[in-house]
Amino acid sequence: METYTAKEAKNRLGEVLRAALRHPVVITVHGKPSVQLTSVESTPPLSPPNAQDKLDRLKHRLSCAVLANFPLEAIKRHSLANIERWRGTGVSGPAYEAWEAIILDSDEMAMIKAMVGLDERSNELRQSIPYVGMLPQSMVEELNAEISR
Repeated sequence: METYTAKEAKNRLGEVLRAALRHPVVITVHGKPSVQLTSVESTPPLSPPNAQDKLDRLKHRLSCAVLANFPLEAIKRHSLANIERWRGTGVSGPAYEAWEAIILDSDEMAMIKAMVGLDERSNELRQSIPYVGMLPQSMVEELNAEISR
């Protein structure tokens, strides 16, 4: 198990995510363990996966892929542009308002946690991900096929 401070995790995000694919990674805040990242594959489901479980896993994997492939600032810009575009077409709601608040907050770890955390709130937020459209369609299809097996 590797441990990173919140600042190290922010500055070395790709490295942290790659490490989490191999083994659990702990992120500390003020010297105390705060978040543990693990790969979806290494976390056994509590029950046989149903359609919603598969969708949750897919959205988690997509979020991990976005974080591994793009700087956080680019994710924020893309997300805010999507939220603004959706708001202009009348598609808005509490989830996008929550994402907007997280994105605009100076605590970047809050955004990372929302994107890849395994807690219920992070999972709820990922049901309406604002950074959709960042990954190549081929990667999305590959991840979807992986989860569907």
